[in-house]
Amino acid sequence: MFYVGRLFGVGLHLTYVDAQEGFERGRKLRAAHEIHEEIHMKSDGPLILAVLSLVAGLTIIVKYGVGTGGFNAAYPVSGASLQMSISTAGPAAIGGMALLALGLLLMLWALLCAIVGQFVGFGTERGRAERLERRERKQLEREERQLERDERLSVLPKG
Repeated sequence: MFYVGRLFGVGLHLTYVDAQEGFERGRKLRAAHEIHEEIHMKSDGPLILAVLSLVAGLTIIVKYGVGTGGFNAAYPVSGASLQMSISTAGPAAIGGMALLALGLLLMLWALLCAIVGQFVGFGTERGRAERLERRERKQLEREERQLERDERLSVLPKG
């Protein structure tokens, strides 16, 4: 029997495994799958790095740039205008653009982490338990509000 697996997360490797070893490996994998702990994707780190990278890139481009800028406010707003002309040369231009590109890629990564993080808990037992707990909490809050309303109405004089 041959076993196909990942090598360092990249590519595949092929290993010969006898039947008993294959059975033991499958049992261990199933046991590990049953007790594994769920780790949610966090977008905090990539988002912070993205903002820092974008700010650093723009700072380098503006600090070492030569140019002019102007802003005119007018009524109606359609008459307002903003003109900017900046020219950055040398290593600052390359470094600034590299940092901007890195910041944009990190921002996309943070967005992807945030989206995936919203849907990770749906199919798991833990996610179902959390949803059930939230539903019960909301039901309890509704019942408490209804009791408060009933108490207020019972205090009012009839007439």
